[in-house]
Amino acid sequence: MGIRYNRKHTPPSWELVDDWALWLKARGLRPETIRVKRQHLMQFARANKHLQPHDLTVEVVLGWASTRDWRPETRHHFYGSFSQFMTWERKRRNDPRPVEFPLVRRPRTLARPVPDHIIDTLTAHPDARVTLAARLAAFAGLRRGEIPQVQVNDFIDEPDGRTLLVHGKGGVERLVPVSTHLDTAIRHYQAAKGITTGWLFPGLIDGHISATWLGKLVNAELPKPWTLHGLRHRFATAIYQKTKDLIVVQQLLGHASVATTQRYLAFTSDSLRAAVNAADT
Repeated sequence: MGIRYNRKHTPPSWELVDDWALWLKARGLRPETIRVKRQHLMQFARANKHLQPHDLTVEVVLGWASTRDWRPETRHHFYGSFSQFMTWERKRRNDPRPVEFPLVRRPRTLARPVPDHIIDTLTAHPDARVTLAARLAAFAGLRRGEIPQVQVNDFIDEPDGRTLLVHGKGGVERLVPVSTHLDTAIRHYQAAKGITTGWLFPGLIDGHISATWLGKLVNAELPKPWTLHGLRHRFATAIYQKTKDLIVVQQLLGHASVATTQRYLAFTSDSLRAAVNAADT
């Protein structure tokens, strides 16, 4: 039977994936990260019930993956999960064969910051969780997986306002100043929900709502093509427009590379045209 990272049962002969999940936990990976990686393996296992973990080869996985209509980013993450699991599984069997998946070309995509008028409709939503989650993404730049992990004691009182300790990807933490309007919204939310300690978004996954479910709640209220991640793009774009400082945006978003930060920025036609005209004077 599968562990709590996924409610669905582990297919017979694939219980080894649960041992791998526990190993990942022992290494300090966060529950949401483990859940996603385990889900990748389970998707393959349920589609290939005739295979067992020791049957996995790069060729077998690539053959199955070639039938999937994945975006490059998704394919990259799937290959990473399989590579980690297969390396771990082979070491258990003293199998010296290396595991080498091909690099996935991930073309740069245009940032899609959610327009302010759409954010206004979200911040007036009757579900307070949707409202606050949207605010934390749009006005503090939190990722989908970071929002459910916010706790009351993560807010730090400072002379000029409060700062939020964000628990980011890979256990990397960062400090994000909380704007006055966002701080007021958080306090009103806590008062309405009676939350004085613990998680801002209580739930069943390690005490808080799961990132997947929270994402579904918010995305269900966003018209296409806008997404919860687009709210984070909005934050990045707004900060850059005010500061013109990529390093500031990088630090606030928690990116390891400025190159990643650049993918989050959207430039309006007005700003691009002004730049071109400035170069032709």
